[in-house]
Amino acid sequence: MHYFPTGLPEVPWRGADTIARKLIWCVETLSSQWTIERIVVSHDKPEAVIEWTHWKNKSGTALRGAEWYEFRDGRIAEIRAYYVSPADKSVAINELVDFDYAGRNFHLKSE
Repeated sequence: MHYFPTGLPEVPWRGADTIARKLIWCVETLSSQWTIERIVVSHDKPEAVIEWTHWKNKSGTALRGAEWYEFRDGRIAEIRAYYVSPADKSVAINELVDFDYAGRNFHLKSE
């Protein structure tokens, strides 16, 4: 599962085939390239975080962000993408589409 912030069509991406197909589309259509700027790996959990730049060479633009990876059985089980972008003022809480914040014990309101 690959979660994304609001504003993108057809998210989240479910399954390895869908993720691969969408990334291939980015490369073929946008002339996308990614550079990994930083990697942080947990010493006691199957998790890692990367900070990246997505170069959209066809348009001459770039997007920076970070992704949180969770692993199961030696494979990527989940990716949560976070972008450097302005907040969406039309929603009360800016968050990932369809991500189960309550089920993961995230705070749902300020205390």
